[in-house]
Amino acid sequence: MESNKEINDDFDKPTCTVEATVVTGFELIAKEECEEKIGVGARTERGRIFFDVECKRVKEVSHLRGIDHIYLVVHRVNNFGFPQEKEELKDKLEKLAEEIYWTKGLEVWSYFTGFEKLSLKELINYHPALNESSVSISSTSEQEHGNCIPKFRVTCYRTGQNHNFTSMDAAAYFGGGINDRFHWKVDMKNHDIEIILNIENDDLYVCIALTKTSLHKRNLQHFGPTCLRATVAYNILRLCEIKPGDIVCDPMCGGGSLPIEGVLSWPEAHHICGDNHDLATPRTKQNLEAVNQEMKEIGKKRQVVDIFRWDATQLPIRDHFVDVFVTDLPFGRGLAPKQTIEFYIQKYWNKWLELLNWKWEEQFY
Repeated sequence: MESNKEINDDFDKPTCTVEATVVTGFELIAKEECEEKIGVGARTERGRIFFDVECKRVKEVSHLRGIDHIYLVVHRVNNFGFPQEKEELKDKLEKLAEEIYWTKGLEVWSYFTGFEKLSLKELINYHPALNESSVSISSTSEQEHGNCIPKFRVTCYRTGQNHNFTSMDAAAYFGGGINDRFHWKVDMKNHDIEIILNIENDDLYVCIALTKTSLHKRNLQHFGPTCLRATVAYNILRLCEIKPGDIVCDPMCGGGSLPIEGVLSWPEAHHICGDNHDLATPRTKQNLEAVNQEMKEIGKKRQVVDIFRWDATQLPIRDHFVDVFVTDLPFGRGLAPKQTIEFYIQKYWNKWLELLNWKWEEQFY
């Protein structure tokens, strides 16, 4: 068993390694945001970034607007050497679960999530055979005692060839090792802790999930058929290099993903939007009102977006007025032949160029 001193000393160690996932293609944008807001360098891989941050600052990572999930990296093995026989693989993954140093990772996870059912010492050293003199649980009834035991699941993400096993096999074997090590309950749906086993060819690394749901699930409560994820909206807007005082226009706003994320992340710019669909502008107003209600509850000021019903080819805006046009075009190849789509894009584009602030038009050309 590990002493309280060892546990406390772990949290005071300088850094922990964080993995943050991002929609493929926006890795450099996520890296830039991390370096700007967290103040640490990050390295990129496809669909994710990795960086080291002080343990006591790990909650700040959840304030990044362009990432989806946050994981804490607790162990990494290069050239793991996956056996061809499943029994050998089972033994090797169970042994790995026993050898990993979990204390620091579980302490950071407990701090990030606010888990209070057990103390960290009880969480790490829990064993059903031990009585309460060894592991003190505040509850006296047997039912409440059982409710204190954390529930966990293991998820395996696997890429590469020459694996003589499935992702489900690897997750089951590694999960069995964790169960032997900690004696936690297994629950695939209502778990407290999710352990991630990432296998890439012959390498692997193990993470603890810090977020249960994706961070893109914000801003929208009234959904249309093709709502843009908030994290994608943020990354698109960040590419626009919006400055204080800019006029930012989304001429095809749909449910309002872009203008709402825009006004939350760049409140010093002026955001206008509109759509021609009967349900789009009411839906945008409803989503903005829901966001403002949340802002009111936490004591922040109301956000303002000007919302219009309009035709995107005949915008009621004077020439050279808009600094940034940004939109998620609401059609694709499933709607019409490629030539037809290109015709409409060119039609919209020519009109919007007339409305752009002249200095930006010159930069575009």
